[in-house]
Amino acid sequence: MVFTRLNEWPVELTGDAHEVLVEPGRGAKPAVRELLTPDGQVEATPMGQACDDELLLHARRWVPLDPDRLGELRRLPGVHAVWTAPALFLTPRGEPAAQMIALAEERGQSLGQIALAYESALLGLPEDEVLQEIAHRFEVMQAAVHRGLSEGPPPMQLLRPSAGQVYRAEQEGQLGLGGIRARIAARALVVMHVNGGMAVLCAAPTAGSAEVLPTVLTTLVEERGLSPEGAALAPLAASAVG
Repeated sequence: MVFTRLNEWPVELTGDAHEVLVEPGRGAKPAVRELLTPDGQVEATPMGQACDDELLLHARRWVPLDPDRLGELRRLPGVHAVWTAPALFLTPRGEPAAQMIALAEERGQSLGQIALAYESALLGLPEDEVLQEIAHRFEVMQAAVHRGLSEGPPPMQLLRPSAGQVYRAEQEGQLGLGGIRARIAARALVVMHVNGGMAVLCAAPTAGSAEVLPTVLTTLVEERGLSPEGAALAPLAASAVG
């Protein structure tokens, strides 16, 4: 069950976190944010939304807000209403990415190597096999970049592919702001064109970074000499961060 409305506010309460929602006056907003996150036990910065002169701040916490802090929040001048909803099932008490970074520092390894060890244990496969699979996925990512830069990129239904022209214009010095960042941006647009043309790309292991990650890695491999192992470990590190 998911609650999608609180009074007139659109929300998404799923029961997998301790929720705190506050209606503050605009002047009280900074103090409310500080009281919602005194201990760092939040998934992210509290989300905010506005409607006319009304505000709603929403914090998703791994642990309930301390009762004293909650009382202070309710008594804060300018706060119109406070709602809380407890988690309905167990929630994590730490941030996995932060824990993996701490482990990497402890072992003197990179985040990609820690993620590789995790995937190896999770899948019951030797680390070499996991690395080979990720290397193959990078080859798919790189091929998507190259196809989009070719003279015959896959056609899209509504738009004409143009990212290749931007990339070639940068190479010819025709852009006002060129350089490696411009080429990365052009390659990202290229992969978006490939995606829009229903051609093959690889979204695993980072899903939403299906354009950004391939272009950054392709650029590092082709322009900065990143090793094949480094190109395979990088997606693992990105997946560890989420």
